[in-house]
Amino acid sequence: MRNRSFCLILVLMLSGLGWAAKDYVFTPEEQGVVTPQLAFDPDQAKQALGPGTCSLKGVAFEERSGSKRPIPTDSTIYLFPYTPYCQEVVKLFREYSVPPLEKSMDEVMLESQCQAMGVKLPEFLPVKRVEVDPRFPKIWRKTKTDKAGNFVFDHLKPGRYYLQSPTFMVAKNEHWKEKVGEDVQEYWWSDGVVTTDYTPVYENRQTMVLHQVELVGVFELNQEGEVRQIELNEDWHDFQAP
Repeated sequence: MRNRSFCLILVLMLSGLGWAAKDYVFTPEEQGVVTPQLAFDPDQAKQALGPGTCSLKGVAFEERSGSKRPIPTDSTIYLFPYTPYCQEVVKLFREYSVPPLEKSMDEVMLESQCQAMGVKLPEFLPVKRVEVDPRFPKIWRKTKTDKAGNFVFDHLKPGRYYLQSPTFMVAKNEHWKEKVGEDVQEYWWSDGVVTTDYTPVYENRQTMVLHQVELVGVFELNQEGEVRQIELNEDWHDFQAP
């Protein structure tokens, strides 16, 4: 019964935060819809993906605290021709995206308990849903990463390309000091005055936090035969679409 009460409190807290921020909703029915102003030209996209003599050779990694961590082995990297339509789509998704998902292990465990008891937690959705031409997400190329995060796209034409990794979770440890009490000391003086000193007592705390990451980037090939070395390491939520 106690755990169920905690679950209900969590639901109410999440709901309150969502409505207070007004940056997200909880059901698709509550979402508005936004569509690109440009019309999608499938022939233009197919032509941009036609065979060429260029290559993009890259490495996909998540960078934290000065260290580079390759994304999971055999991750799929997607490549789209960065046409004007694709550019508008990327900017719309960037504008109407929810904040990055970050959960502590305590929250993950509590959510698991809620699901086991049949308590449905709210899902954060953007206030507007971006709807694209159904042909757009079908015209792309893909490749896989190795254990070091390396990947290659060969036989490309000169042009601009949008690359995107799958979404994955990164675990990181967080450390902090938490006040747990006070050390109280009384001093008795010869004149009868009593003074009291209060010294806060802290203990070290730590938890593991899971952070949602999706790597993206726009890269350009300028001439036939060009082989460009690239790094795919910018998180979607920090990305500024050119």
